[in-house]
Formats: sequence, C-alpha cells, structure tokens
Amino acid sequence: MHRLAILHVEDEEDHRLILERMLAESGMEYRLHQCEDVDAMHAALKEQVFDICLLDFSVGLVTAKELLPQLSDFPVIVVTVHEDDQLDSELMRLGAADFVAKSELSPSLLKRVIRHAVERQAILNQLKDESEHDALTGVFNRRYGMRALRKLSADYRRYGYPYTLCLLDMDNLKAINDQFGHLAGDAAIRMLASAMAALVREGDSVVRLGGDEFLVLLPHSSVSDAEAMLQRLAQQLAEQPLQWQDQAVGVSASAGLVAGAGGKPEAELEQADKAMYARKRKGRG
Repeated sequence: MHRLAILHVEDEEDHRLILERMLAESGMEYRLHQCEDVDAMHAALKEQVFDICLLDFSVGLVTAKELLPQLSDFPVIVVTVHEDDQLDSELMRLGAADFVAKSELSPSLLKRVIRHAVERQAILNQLKDESEHDALTGVFNRRYGMRALRKLSADYRRYGYPYTLCLLDMDNLKAINDQFGHLAGDAAIRMLASAMAALVREGDSVVRLGGDEFLVLLPHSSVSDAEAMLQRLAQQLAEQPLQWQDQAVGVSASAGLVAGAGGKPEAELEQADKAMYARKRKGRG
C-alpha cells in the first residue's frame, strides 16, 4: 500500500492523540492531517487530496449523517462511541465505507479497516471507470454522455449556464474499411478520438456514441468556441494522417453544432445530427 493521505476529523483533543498514536503503531505508511472542527475540514479539502477520512460521529453540533454527503470523493470510516446496528446501517446507506467503535480501536483494527476501505474504493473506482468509458477508444461512452448532457441541460434551466453540443462522424470510414480492413477502421476511430481528447478543455467531454459517431460536450462555451476547436481538429487530422501498413491514410470528419438551450437531450442531439448532415452536403467537413 502506498503512503496514504489520511484526514482525521475529531473535535476532542484526547481522541485525536489516541488515534495518532494508534496510527503510528500500525506500521502503515501515511500522512496524517487532523481537524478539530468542520471549518478546518473544509479548508483542508480545498488545499489537499486525501485517500481516506476518519470521521468522528459528532463534530461539534454536526453529525456524520450531515457530513457524509460532503465527503463522497474518498472512503470515510466513521469512528463512534455508539454501538447501534440501526445507526450503523444508516451510516452505510449514507455512504460510509465502514464504522468502528472507539472502545474497540486498536492499531491492528485501524490498519485493517483502513486497508479494506481503500482497496474497496479502488475496485469501485475501476468499475465506475469501465462503466463510463468506451473500450475501443478510452473516451466516455454513450451512457455517460447522455447523463452529462442531461446535467448540462438542467444547469442551463436552473442557472443559465451556456453549453454547446458538437456531433461528429468520420467522412471516409467506409473507404478505409474497404481498402485496408476493419482493423484500420478501428485505428482511425481511435486516432480521431485521441485527437479530440487532446484538443478539448478540462471539463469538456468527448463521447463515443457508437461506430464512428462522437459527441463533444462543451460547458460554458459558445458555438464559436466549438468552431475554433473543430478548425484545430481539421488541421491536426490533415497534418497527421493515420499511418497504416507504411501508408498515410487521410482521416476527415464532419460536425454539427448546436447551442444548448436546456431542451430534451434527444431533441438537441437530433438538431446536431441535422446540422452535421447539412455540413456534409455542403462539403464543409
């Protein structure tokens, strides 16, 4: 196990000292950051990244029930004086990775529950990543893309945040498949996905909807921003063709752009699809 970054939130100094001693005796490699109140916890979360949180059930007047939804980025072990099966089940439903009674704490128990929680989180992260990403290209898959588009639409209706949809597919996939075979076609699709992923901003999403069709979601952007991205993409594809069997294989794509307006995702995708085929007919790419 690598050197863990542990956040400990506990408002009683003697309990902080006890846990600090037990961690020291556990034999783990770790970096400990202790907070005595919720404000200090929030400040630490803004400045540092943690692997796990050890959270006292009651921090001042705030309980773990209220804090767990704010600590969803990493596993949380609730440390409590309570021994109540019903409460323990409720904490697990709220997102706790585990819970341990203060009366039962020991260096070996602490090491075991921390290791189990971190390993479980790693498995969950891997499963989540696999469920959201396309196996061929590594970009987001349709399931993720539709969920992200629904959120952008909701944010537009609630806050007025602008966003742009870019629906894109290759112009010459069939020709590549016919001349070089489907392995070359897959390589062309991967190349196109990689090119788009390298050009978009942090927070943008490149989504493979299926086949050679991609959706690029650009939050807080305008159609002109998306046009600029497409121009850079066209230039990159022209300058760096696919290398296949010692041949340079040109890859090009056409795209349709729509300024999001908080509508139904399926309707906005249909708009982008129509815009894309209008460009194909005009030969603009």
